[in-house]
Amino acid sequence: AFSNPVVTYAPTIDFSTTTTSPSAITGTVGNAPLAVGETFKVTLNGVDYSTTLTPSNFTITGNTWTLTPLTTLTSGIYEAKAVRTTSGGLAIPDQSINEIVVNDSPYLNDTPLSITVTED
Repeated sequence: AFSNPVVTYAPTIDFSTTTTSPSAITGTVGNAPLAVGETFKVTLNGVDYSTTLTPSNFTITGNTWTLTPLTTLTSGIYEAKAVRTTSGGLAIPDQSINEIVVNDSPYLNDTPLSITVTED
């Protein structure tokens, strides 16, 4: 039996619905900041954002991450994948799907309909 088990929670991606390409996508790396030797990666629209690549548009502060997509996302539903990898090589993926929705379809304002009826 283990007397002090280590519990690591899966990373998260915040759900986002917008009418334009999102300027930032956020989530958590899990319940605690990354430990020495751990890595973290988010894949969105075929582009990897990682702690090992350290692009200026991807940051981690504490256990929260933020990224600015390198490409414009057109209207559609996007699956982002976040993976925390422990120093021992255990990959822990997020547990959600289709987190990013861009809906640039025109919409109608609710306008009250009024009809005037006159009798003969």
